[in-house]
Amino acid sequence: MSKEILRYQKAFNSVVERLKKNEDVLAVMVFGSMVTGDLWQGSDIDIFVIIGDDDKDIRNIYTEENNISVHMKLLSKDNFLNFNKNNIAGSYMHRILISSKLIFSNDENITNTFNSFRYISDSEREKWNLVYLGNILKEISQCKKLIANNSIRAGYLACMKAVEQFCSLFLNYNGYMVSKDVISVASNLDDALQQVVDNLISQGDSLESEMIRTIDFIEAFLDKNIKNCCVALVKFFRENKNYMSSEEIKKHSYFNDFEIHMEDILIELASRKILKKGYRSIKSLSGSLIGEENVYC
Repeated sequence: MSKEILRYQKAFNSVVERLKKNEDVLAVMVFGSMVTGDLWQGSDIDIFVIIGDDDKDIRNIYTEENNISVHMKLLSKDNFLNFNKNNIAGSYMHRILISSKLIFSNDENITNTFNSFRYISDSEREKWNLVYLGNILKEISQCKKLIANNSIRAGYLACMKAVEQFCSLFLNYNGYMVSKDVISVASNLDDALQQVVDNLISQGDSLESEMIRTIDFIEAFLDKNIKNCCVALVKFFRENKNYMSSEEIKKHSYFNDFEIHMEDILIELASRKILKKGYRSIKSLSGSLIGEENVYC
């Protein structure tokens, strides 16, 4: 494997040296396996290349260097400098940039902007907690349904998705960055979680029993921490005291850039008496009742 790493390093150095000689290239950042160290024979060399043009789009360029695949993301200086305006803090692209390494920069503004990416505000982190929490509730519900219907293998997939989302929540909630390999990172930080994951993968006593234990573990965490995981919603309702539906909350400017399973979270919080639940009559133009919509405060 050391020979393989050396081969990748030579290819990477060759790409960087060529780009350094290009006067249109302002900066280069590397991300992915070259940073995390989990290289294997099929890995790509992944780099951001900042160039001095006015193209508004990010271009994906796929090439090879000494028979090693290279993936370049080309973007203009203006696109890079305006990144925070066009992307949510904590989004996939933002997390890639945060985890990347600046190889060289010939532009002070680019350097300063890159350094500013390495921070997610408490407000953004609190909203991402809701994203992961909503995903967890969805996957747990799906897993329980599949277990009840004796669809154990399908339930196992839902359970693993729930674990992945739980690990994302665990890391984000505790102030860590969320990366691709969230299960390994989170498991290394918590022995109890490590044991749950190991038992689920090895199937312990039986697949179904380990799935149930996994769900119990996640739900025990939520029993202790769900209110803190929902600080963004608690703050929102302090400022907005009227009853609102999940759709109204999702479309509010405070949340509208985030994909949150809001109704699932609101139902959970109402069942725990953290929020109040009410009903609003929805009527057609003729005044006939269509239904009673769930609203929360």
